[in-house]
Amino acid sequence: MTPSYYIGRGLCRFFLFLLGGYKGVGADNIPKEGPVLLMPNHVSYLDPPAAGSCCSRQVYFMAKAELFKIPVLGKLIYSVGAFPVTRGTSDVGAIKHAFRLLKEGRMVNIFPEGRRSKDGLLGEPRRGALMVAIKSDAVLIPTAIKGTDKCLSTLNKGLHRTKTTVTYGKPLKRDDLEGLDSHEACRILGERWTEAMEELMKN
Repeated sequence: MTPSYYIGRGLCRFFLFLLGGYKGVGADNIPKEGPVLLMPNHVSYLDPPAAGSCCSRQVYFMAKAELFKIPVLGKLIYSVGAFPVTRGTSDVGAIKHAFRLLKEGRMVNIFPEGRRSKDGLLGEPRRGALMVAIKSDAVLIPTAIKGTDKCLSTLNKGLHRTKTTVTYGKPLKRDDLEGLDSHEACRILGERWTEAMEELMKN
């Protein structure tokens, strides 16, 4: 864990504490080393720091390219390991960077839905994210984030005090997808992710 990430995570934890507190569940499902792909739902701007604040390993995030153009914020998120992705396109550079991090044994966060849910409901996972999951050697961790949509979302303007809970699920099964065509493999993995997320969101 880099010093800048350690400090940033501490600040995020303090911020979440001020907003009502936070709780991490199931962190023992995350391997202590080796490549890991966190696959959370996405309902708020607070989801990336929440996903990283509730586990002990450093998390590298894909973040929309526009954020890196904002003075101060762009340099800040870059310093803690975020890297840009151009939404709405097949950003080959971002995908290659994610694979490099995973090959180095890092933990990478990718939102399968691609963007924030406007109604708070779980969206359909996108093919690009599922292909990264299938082609990588990473452990796939479905991750349910609850509470951030009430703290700060597209539906609620301003900040609101609500406790945030991040639940890291058991790894998704993937070894039986080898040999299937990409469309079928993505369909099956997408269904597994959705089913796991729906179960995690109940808790």
